[in-house]
Amino acid sequence: MSKKETEMTLEQIETILVCYPFSPFYCRSHLVVPNVSWGFLNHEADLLVMSKSRLLTEVEIKRSWADFLADFKKSHDHSHPLIARFYYAVPASIGKKVFDFLYEGEYKAKRFFERSKIDAYTEHNPKAYGLIIYDLDTDSQRCCITVNSSLLNNRPITDSEEKDLLRLLGLRVWNMKKKLSELQTKFNQQMNDSIMTDKKKLLYVDAGVLYWEDSEINGIRDNNLYDSRGAKAPAMPCAERVKPEPTTNIFSDHYRWKPIIDVETGIIINWKKGVTSSVHYKVCDDCMITYKKGDEVLCNNDDYWYVPPFLSPKGEGYGDYIIMDIDENGQIGNWKPYEVEEWYNSQLKREE
Repeated sequence: MSKKETEMTLEQIETILVCYPFSPFYCRSHLVVPNVSWGFLNHEADLLVMSKSRLLTEVEIKRSWADFLADFKKSHDHSHPLIARFYYAVPASIGKKVFDFLYEGEYKAKRFFERSKIDAYTEHNPKAYGLIIYDLDTDSQRCCITVNSSLLNNRPITDSEEKDLLRLLGLRVWNMKKKLSELQTKFNQQMNDSIMTDKKKLLYVDAGVLYWEDSEINGIRDNNLYDSRGAKAPAMPCAERVKPEPTTNIFSDHYRWKPIIDVETGIIINWKKGVTSSVHYKVCDDCMITYKKGDEVLCNNDDYWYVPPFLSPKGEGYGDYIIMDIDENGQIGNWKPYEVEEWYNSQLKREE
């Protein structure tokens, strides 16, 4: 199917079939049970509708032409002693194709609420099925019956069968409430995470690495950019290409190392999970750092680009080396948050 016949979800379709006064099976006047599984019938029903006279109508929802045709390739049809009427509900975009497939006559539903006059169980409607078309445009949801289903069976359901339907409806309601609760919990967690992120203090490191091959990723030396004349790329997480080609004679300056570090935890938040590394980078006066709390920039090191001590927790960096171990979760070993605050205070003094 090169183009979708409808953008509507199953839930949207069910809603316009059931939830509005214009709906053909308005829930205030019908008992409507979605997704009735095998056991109550000899097949699964998308919607079962019980009328005031306790007769059941089945609605089979189709979202595409291929989906509709597939229904006729199944080993069973929709006949059952409990089903008094049966409808296909299809997108308006394929309404005429479905009509021509099922019936003989004139398709009149070119505008909504125009009904095609094929009602009886005749050669024009050999299966006696009904047809509903639905649509969702930019202004409204629309739905109507264009062919009435004939009466297939005339047996009202029993009290016991009605109880089974109500039990199924209860299960659907509580399963839906469970999903809504889980979605709400997930949404609340995302909101809390967003709020916490806004409050987090983060270090944005932008380091010019001279020799990428001095570090290891998962116990293996990184690529040698000098030997490849810059053709290879560093495998280190957080390495970013900043220009098309190298412009130095060591062929490494077209990539920079840009980890983002959570100051409180020492976790690199843009680290590739599952990768470990032993970092040993020579960064000669080319380590730019921006210190932020949410969107607020607390400070940056401007033109004073030496490597601060907190970026060398594994050994003495002498202002020129980044030396650290990073685990599979992006956690920097031996991280000392207080060193960041000491650096921050020193930056503030420099700015005075």
